[in-house]
Amino acid sequence: MWIQVSLSATRAAVLVTNYVYFENSSSNPYSVRRIEELNKTANGNVEAKVVCFYRRRDIPSNLIALADKHASEFGLQSWGPAHAHS
Repeated sequence: MWIQVSLSATRAAVLVTNYVYFENSSSNPYSVRRIEELNKTANGNVEAKVVCFYRRRDIPSNLIALADKHASEFGLQSWGPAHAHS
């Protein structure tokens, strides 16, 4: 996923592999994204390629079942509802 970011307003140093909070709207909780790549466009904007992280409760149940299935195939731990973190 590519997003445009404005670094001039914050004057913050942002590095590839940094984790950042992203606000979709003021009524929703922040989402967490990891910056994979930064590119400066011809008009001076900065685009960031990011990996998005989602809360288990925000993912449709059919996708959770699919993710759990693939996690077990790769020997990864699957966190059920009893272990979910907000």
